This record gives sequence, C-alpha cells and structure tokens, in this order.
Amino acid sequence: MLPASIVETCIGYVIDRDPGPVLSVYPDENTSKENVKERYLSMIRQSPRLRPYLTGSKDDETGSRINLQHMAIYAPWASSAIQLANRTIKYLNLDEIDKYPPTAGKREASPIQKAEKRVRTYRFGRKIWKSSTPTIETGPIWVEINSCQVIFEFRVVCPDCGDMHLMSFKSIKWPDDVRDPEKVLNENLAHYECPACGSCWTNLKRDAAIRFGRWVAMEKSPDGEKEIESAGLELFAYLKKYNPRKIGFHIPSWISPL
Repeated sequence: MLPASIVETCIGYVIDRDPGPVLSVYPDENTSKENVKERYLSMIRQSPRLRPYLTGSKDDETGSRINLQHMAIYAPWASSAIQLANRTIKYLNLDEIDKYPPTAGKREASPIQKAEKRVRTYRFGRKIWKSSTPTIETGPIWVEINSCQVIFEFRVVCPDCGDMHLMSFKSIKWPDDVRDPEKVLNENLAHYECPACGSCWTNLKRDAAIRFGRWVAMEKSPDGEKEIESAGLELFAYLKKYNPRKIGFHIPSWISPL
C-alpha cells in the first residue's frame, strides 16, 4: 500500500524499463481526469527519459487514457463497470480505495475485485498497488494492510544526535496556552522534539531527518497483537531474505516532505 506519488514514480519506471498496459482506478470521473492531466501527463512531459514515448497526437491524450508509442495507461473510475471489465493489463493502481463505492454498478462485484481480474493474463511480472487515506478499521485499506506479509514503517535519523526512530504525534509540540490551530500555523509555533536528545526540529531539520531515514519492518503486527520476527530489518535486506509476495507501507503525513 503506497501513496499516489510513489506509485506514479513506479509507473514512470515501468514506462521506460518494463512496459506493459497500466490501469489506474480512481474514486470518481473528475479525479480520474485530473490525475491523467496533472500527474501522468505532467510526469511524462517533464522527464527527458519518458517524453520521447509520447506520440504527439492529441487523440492519444484523452481524459481517461494515454496512448504511448509502446503501451497505454487507462484511468477509469470505480463506478464504471464497463471500463473495469474490458482491459487486459499488467500493472494495476487502485487509488484511494476507501472512497470507492461498494459495487461498480447494479449486480456487479466491488470495483477492487473487478479490477484485480484484469491482471490474470500476466502471470509473471504483474504488479498491483493499493493506496488510501484510512477511514475505519474495517475499511478496504486496513483489510489489505492486515493481509500483508510484512509492513514497513519509516524511521528518521536525528540530524543532531543521529538517533534513528519512528516519528510520533506526541513529539510534535506547541505552547500549552495556544489552542487555535490557525495561530499555531500562522506564527509557526509548532516543532518536533527528538525523543533521544530533545533537540527542536524546524521544518529544515525534519526534512534532513527524513532524507537520511530508512524503511524498516514494523515491530508488531498492525493489530499490535504479536511481535514480528524480522522487526527492524531494513527494506531491501528484508526483500532479499524473504522475497515476500505482498508488502505494505504505513506513511503518516508528517514524514512527507510535501
């Protein structure tokens, strides 16, 4: 489970290195058309490696499809049963799945189930990415997270003391007598406090801590019930040792440089 910007980077990679048809499913039609224009087309046009794959024809850059010289990117929306049912694809991106409708239409299966059937032709090399802002514990993204073989969390490295730790909300501080979030934002009153050395991070220090951070296996299962044998193992070391089929990432907003 990954955020959209990371998924699009992955799709940019496959466009250049391992091409195959892509299906990106969004919650609604407007979101689909916006992402085709603002994310995919923008990414391709700005990349010297990807730009040559454009055909130059406006007919190949519609609101729900991009035809490149060697592959296609389709971007239907979750309530469109027809668009989810008539593609054979290698790469599937399911974005904001907690916002999908329960079914793709009358007497239809869920959008996730219908879309997942589209990758069956590609037995080898297929990839499925699922991402969403969580809603409730029984929502689709938490169900998917709980079915992962391993979940990775991002640990930052303090630029002052070098301590590597998981950032937590309780370490974000602001004056006790200020309760207005707009005042905190406008006057830049909040900071992050390193739990190891107590240094106060500005946004610049936080960005540095993230830049030197690493993905590691979580210490416990998502429900907090059991210890994970491979806890603390870094991402690529874990992938090399266990070769998992299904992995997840937990990404709180405060580790995003955006």
